[in-house]
This record gives sequence, C-alpha cells and structure tokens, in this order.
Amino acid sequence: MWTQGDIDDLAMSLSRLGTVDPDPNGITESLSLLEESFGLLDPILKSNPKSSDTAGQASLVLEYQGHRLEALGHRDRAAAAYQRSIIVIQPFLDARNASILSQYLASEQSLAVLEASSGNTAPALDLANHGLNEAEQFANQTPHTEVQTLDLARAWSTLGLTQYRAGMTSEARQSATNALKLWETIKKPGLLAPYRQIIADTQRLYE
Repeated sequence: MWTQGDIDDLAMSLSRLGTVDPDPNGITESLSLLEESFGLLDPILKSNPKSSDTAGQASLVLEYQGHRLEALGHRDRAAAAYQRSIIVIQPFLDARNASILSQYLASEQSLAVLEASSGNTAPALDLANHGLNEAEQFANQTPHTEVQTLDLARAWSTLGLTQYRAGMTSEARQSATNALKLWETIKKPGLLAPYRQIIADTQRLYE
C-alpha cells in the first residue's frame, strides 16, 4: 500500500527527471514523465488546495510540459499547459513568496514568448509588460537575492523578444540592453545554465 508520502516522493522524482533538458530524441519521454508526475500531483493539489508547495510543484511540471509540447510543435497544447501553470499558482501570489513568484513569472513569460512567436503580439506584449512589472516589484523585496536578479533579467529579455516580434526594433534593443546588463552581474555559471537559450536569443536582438 502506497502512503501519501510515497506518492509525493514519486511525483517529485518524476518531475525532476522531466525537467532535465532532454536531447532531441528524448523529448517525448520527458513529456511522458511530466504528465505522469502531474497525474500524481493533481489529486494531491485538489485535496490540499491551500498547499503552496504542491501548487508550486504542479505549476513547474505544467510549465515544463509546455516547453516539451512546444518543442514537439504542439503550440496550442503548449499554450494551454502554460495557462494552466499560471492558474494553479495564481491564488498564492498575495503571499509574495519568492519561489512562488519566481515560478509564476517563469510560466507567464514562457506563455508570452510562445504567443509572440505565434504572431499574437498584442497579448504577448501584455503578458511581457505585466511580467516585468511583477519582476520589478519582486526585485525590490529585501533581502535581495540573485534569484530576483535572474527573474528581472528574464523579464527584460522576454519583453525584448516580444517587442522584436511586434516590429518594435529600437524598444527591443533597449530591453535587451537592460537584460544583458543584469545577466552579466550573475557570476556563477551554474545559475545561468537554465537561461542559456533566452540569453542567446536576447543577444541576437543586436544582429
């Protein structure tokens, strides 16, 4: 008989495996692990709707489902996963918990970039501007940590990418400048590893 703790541990293990960047041949398997993880987390979330830890984990899993679906070309399903990721975690934003805010911003910015790349520039800009506003407020909280800097840098990058897609070239380059200044303040390579792609995309705004 599995205990609730066993199920929690399995869900966490599956989500960790699913959030590791796969090689091109492993995307489908990674998505399956994430779907299995959320299948375990969903009933826990429903039975403990006030658990911010479970909501944060579920939101992370859904965000990465979106990334995998996007990589497989399922853009509509990816958008739905990002939207659900936002909805799951949104009730906990008022607590201004750092990990919750960071996860919320990651999901919202992922959706903004997807919408921009799909040609839906108006909603993408709305999402990106909202994300930047939230990230700026988060950055002003004390004590200040590198997580806040990373989130603000990603918010500026996201805005720059969406502005570029909307034909706002000069604004996009200014946003990219703001982002890269922040990225450069992070001296630990390990912290930057998850952001390699968005940093590279930001740098290309100057080309």
